[in-house]
Amino acid sequence: MRAKALTFVFLLFSVVAFGQENLDLQRNEESELFRAKSNYNVQQRIAEIKKLEGKTITVFEVSGKANNIKMSYTGTVRVTNYPGRTDEAAATLITVDTKDENSGRSSSYYPLTNNKRYRIYLTEQIK
Repeated sequence: MRAKALTFVFLLFSVVAFGQENLDLQRNEESELFRAKSNYNVQQRIAEIKKLEGKTITVFEVSGKANNIKMSYTGTVRVTNYPGRTDEAAATLITVDTKDENSGRSSSYYPLTNNKRYRIYLTEQIK
C-alpha cells in the first residue's frame, strides 16, 4: 500500500514538473519592466510605477535557472499610498488588480519590482 502511494506521488510530481512552461527572458528582454533588480534610482523607479497606473501588465513568477513559470496573472496597475511608507518600500512594491470575467471576483497581487522571481511586462509588448 505504501509503495503504491509513493508511486502515485512520484508520478503526480513528474507530470506537474513536465507540464511547467519556461519563460524566455531573452525573447522578452526589451519589454521587461523593472529589469534592474538592485542599484536602481529609487525616485526614478517610483516615477516609473506612477506612469504605469491604469495600464495592463502581466506578471510571471518564475523559479530556477530554467525560469519555470510558477504563476502568472494579468491585471491593472494601481498606485497605492500608505501612510508612513518609505520611498524604498514604495519603489519595490506594485499593486496589480485582477478580475475574473466569469465569476466577477476581484483579486490584488503585490509583486516586488526588485525580486528576480517576478518578471513584469506590459501585456501589449509580450512576444
